[in-house]
Amino acid sequence: MKRLLQIFIAIIPLIVSFSTSDPTLAIRFLAFSCIVSGVLFYYLLANKSIYKEVVTHPAMLAFAVVIITYTLSVFYNGFGSESIYMILKLFLSYVFAIILVQFVVKEGYKPLLHSFVYFSLFLSTIYFYQLISSYSEIMSLKGEWERNHAFDALAATMGHKNLLSSIQFLMLPFLICTITTCKKTWKVLGLIAIVLIAFTFLQTQTRAVFVAIFIFITTFLMINKRNIQLKQIILLFSSFIFAIIIGYSILHYSNRLERFKTEFSEILTDASVQSRYKLYKSTLQLMAEHPILGVGPGNWKGEVWQYGLYFESWGKSFAQRPHNDFLWVFAEGGIFAGLSYILIFLILLRDSYYLHKNRTEEDGIIHSLLFATVMGFGFISLVDFPMERFSHNIIFFVLAA
Repeated sequence: MKRLLQIFIAIIPLIVSFSTSDPTLAIRFLAFSCIVSGVLFYYLLANKSIYKEVVTHPAMLAFAVVIITYTLSVFYNGFGSESIYMILKLFLSYVFAIILVQFVVKEGYKPLLHSFVYFSLFLSTIYFYQLISSYSEIMSLKGEWERNHAFDALAATMGHKNLLSSIQFLMLPFLICTITTCKKTWKVLGLIAIVLIAFTFLQTQTRAVFVAIFIFITTFLMINKRNIQLKQIILLFSSFIFAIIIGYSILHYSNRLERFKTEFSEILTDASVQSRYKLYKSTLQLMAEHPILGVGPGNWKGEVWQYGLYFESWGKSFAQRPHNDFLWVFAEGGIFAGLSYILIFLILLRDSYYLHKNRTEEDGIIHSLLFATVMGFGFISLVDFPMERFSHNIIFFVLAA
């Protein structure tokens, strides 16, 4: 089973099919289903039991509440292909989370570290191949908007540049642990992976991930302030200055510097604020009218038009999700699902903090890294839609395990 999990995690970026409308959702759903079914079959044949403490853990109970309320919402609001898909996805994720916790209890997390190095390197290789192969064509475009739009369309096998950045953000604790605990070869590969991730962040220019990185670094430093030495602060500051210089050079060379400045200046502009305000306002109104069981999984995009989202618009584009996973769960599953989803994050923060406080030398910095990552990923979930993607769910549940 160990080898199966290692290979599966490592090749997630390579699981893609261009014969479907979305190149990743259907094929990764199939692969995910096969892996979970295979492991369950192994447990059945080997007559292995599941630890009671895993199923009764508060985070798993909260996740179970989300699934139950989503199921009740389906019965109340009616069955549809989207609803069945969502329920199956949540159930598979729940079973996978149990499998992962069982694995970590028995084997520890270190056997999975190399898989994450491969995952990140595969994803970065695909992204930079796309970037290099299309660079001349993109730079030949006359309009600045067209060039930036072409750059933003590059997302490796994640479907969207924001999703590419957020999945690489989730790689950071595993890569940092690889650098600090593994042998020299893996240290080098882990460092290369982090450097490529930094370049990816500069090119994708995802504001949510930049804020998440700030939260990650600040949180990590705050809970480790007693263990940080002066030489480490100097090294961190020097690395930060070096990263700024390199980043400026890369952005200037690729003509993305002005776009980088614009990304941050647009955070508080009327257009940016108003678009998100309309999304959130309409979603909150929908939640107010369907507080207990929501509108049903997968039904947000079909119901939100009734609450003013598209008023005074030309109807050329339609929102697929509210760009806020917490509101999304509240709207589709109701108040109990929404509160339970928030509780999962809060429980993980509590547990990782206490594990950090009671850490031994063997544990190292893993639990403080997990605490900082969950904080940063919580912000990403607040303004984006990582819950939609299997790759993000898989990595998030490894963190949880």
